[in-house]
Amino acid sequence: MENLLKEFAENLSALRQEKGMSLRELSNATQISRAALNEYERGITDPSMTNLIKLARYFGKSVSWLIGEELPAKTDDLAGKFMRRGESEES
Repeated sequence: MENLLKEFAENLSALRQEKGMSLRELSNATQISRAALNEYERGITDPSMTNLIKLARYFGKSVSWLIGEELPAKTDDLAGKFMRRGESEES
């Protein structure tokens, strides 16, 4: 779990800095307190699921990407193929 928290902290900080935003600006944009964002970036505390989703949506990233656990695209492609196959067999 520590590794996920570290990955999340690094990814969040990098995204915010790439946008040239202060913690206050990100706080205003996401309605997450500046203190909480600061703790997330320092790896002190992990976000609630609600805040994790807010941040992912704001930055246009997946929750998996934010925590450093992004699945390879091929896995998603395979899941889609199996779903399509199952749908066509049921029809």
